[in-house]
Amino acid sequence: MSTPLQKTPLGEQLMNDPGVTAWFRSVQPFVDKLAGIPDSLQQLLQAHFEKRLEIEVNGNLSKQGQNEQRAELARVMLQSIDTIQADAEKAVQALDAKIDAALQPAQLGTQDALLREMQITRAWMRIKSQLDTLTDAGQMARKFEQIAGDAARLPGADGKPVLAALREELPSYLEARQMRGLAQELINRLNQVEAPFLPPIGRAALQLNMVCEGGWARLMGAFQMARNAAQGSGRPSVLPGFYIPERMKF
Repeated sequence: MSTPLQKTPLGEQLMNDPGVTAWFRSVQPFVDKLAGIPDSLQQLLQAHFEKRLEIEVNGNLSKQGQNEQRAELARVMLQSIDTIQADAEKAVQALDAKIDAALQPAQLGTQDALLREMQITRAWMRIKSQLDTLTDAGQMARKFEQIAGDAARLPGADGKPVLAALREELPSYLEARQMRGLAQELINRLNQVEAPFLPPIGRAALQLNMVCEGGWARLMGAFQMARNAAQGSGRPSVLPGFYIPERMKF
């Protein structure tokens, strides 16, 4: 039985916006697909355990016969899990495309686009000169907070080039500096800093993206637990749900 944290991953204030409501309807089938994965795995596992028990108590089967039927049952189960995961990955790809489209900046004329790129390039050069002097992840995180916070406090749209430069360049920069693990943490923090600059649909897309990143990580855990169970490595009493603190119980 599932106990979802909330019926939708977006807050009431955002969902009161008609544009956000319409946008969420366009992505809801993919979100619902992902949210339903643990329940599908739960039902699959329950049927698997019942069939395995039938094999174990079947006195007409030799030991070899039991082993062969268990192996075939595991093969079918793993194939079913692979199918569910492939469908989930398609939903994630479609959802990512919708989120990316919602976060794209408004189309600019040629001159405005060139000016924006120039501003971002200059902003990144200033940022990089500060980051290059740092030697550990803690220093990097603190400097990021300072730079992003200062940009967020600038009047109007003056801070946008700095935030755009961080989003576009920081992940690859951190990977080159052997700090790849820090990148997602800082991008999540950047999402929070950048949100006030975005229209409601953009804020909704950012929030949904953060929810789905955590949800996908939990789904990967559920897939692995189901595979382990199919291969006879234990029987989970619960599977991680898509939302926190949702759990699928047997």
